[in-house]
Amino acid sequence: MSNTPEIRFSFDKDWQIKSLSSICNDIKTGKLDANAATKSGKYKFFTCSKEDYKTDSYEFDGDAVIINGNGDLGITKVFSGKFNAYQRTYVLMNFNEDYKYIGHTIPYYLPNKIKKEAIGGAMPYIKIDTLNELMLGIPEIPEQKQIASFLSNVDSLIDSKKKELEKTKQYKATMLYKMFPQDGKLVPEIRFKDFDGDWNCSMFDKSFIKLNNNSFSRDQLNYRTGEFKNIHYGDILINFSFIVKYENKIVPFLNNNQKVRVKETDYLKTGDIVFADTAEDTTAGKMVEILNPNNGKLISGMHTYACRPLLKFETGYLGIYMNTIQFHSQLLPYMQGTKVTSFNYDYLGRTKVKYPKFEEQKRIINFFTNLDSIITNQEKEIEILEHMKATLLSKMFA
Repeated sequence: MSNTPEIRFSFDKDWQIKSLSSICNDIKTGKLDANAATKSGKYKFFTCSKEDYKTDSYEFDGDAVIINGNGDLGITKVFSGKFNAYQRTYVLMNFNEDYKYIGHTIPYYLPNKIKKEAIGGAMPYIKIDTLNELMLGIPEIPEQKQIASFLSNVDSLIDSKKKELEKTKQYKATMLYKMFPQDGKLVPEIRFKDFDGDWNCSMFDKSFIKLNNNSFSRDQLNYRTGEFKNIHYGDILINFSFIVKYENKIVPFLNNNQKVRVKETDYLKTGDIVFADTAEDTTAGKMVEILNPNNGKLISGMHTYACRPLLKFETGYLGIYMNTIQFHSQLLPYMQGTKVTSFNYDYLGRTKVKYPKFEEQKRIINFFTNLDSIITNQEKEIEILEHMKATLLSKMFA
């Protein structure tokens, strides 16, 4: 461990190397379990999650550094005031150095120590000895305060960008709810002023035909090369947006040694839709719409229902509409299972499909496409800032 960082403010004295136990005189865990969290609590409640919660009582009062002992392992927060903590959350108080600086420096040093101590097996939680023996680079107090102030400003900027992103996502969720008709209605609550009249409504089984799929598992797929690409249900649930482009790198190939038994008529085309029929919760029924303008060889995988529309829809409309609460809620009564949740294709056929005229579909698609672009740009901005912070940390600590 070097005694001088690569980047520093107007200071020139060497840093000291100290153990956390010599810096902090009070390291303990909270006592509450997760059930102590309340929506209307008066005090902050720190758990082993990235999110903050509230509770009705406080156990700690003062300047503190809080470290997740398991769960989102090692996440570190700085707080001053009255608060409470989960039983596997470490609370550090009574410092002889600047506590804000310590809160910023621990995330730089702690991950390497966790990684070293986890060699040969998993490390599901942080032991108190891991913290006591953690060695930190410590400059003099004025330099500590300047570093802490600078990094706090960076964190505030990142937090403000995350709040903007959350507002945009919430706005999108609200508009997804209000721009499509509710159950029993054929007109949405919010609509572009150029359009009026009822939307069309048809039964799913009269509007789509079912395509055949395959049953290849994840270990039969790769992201390098292959004749066929494959839509896996896990990707629908986690990795894919509402629209999936054939050429997207996150769409895996089928290993060349696997034999494809579906017919060419079952290859997925632009406008086809694919549902994940199984999940660990009620996200079963999430779907994607296919964009495959060059008719690349794309097939539907295990635990999916692939369908081709018999009616004409604007490309992108179904991917938006069929992921709304309005459509998905029609499947909820038919969900079955305890450890995993799934639904039968026959029940999908009983759902109602609502759609306006083509011009209104286009306006809806453009509206949500623009929103998604804003969200993507906000996410990239946050990613850039977090990368910048990580680079700074690597150069600002000895």
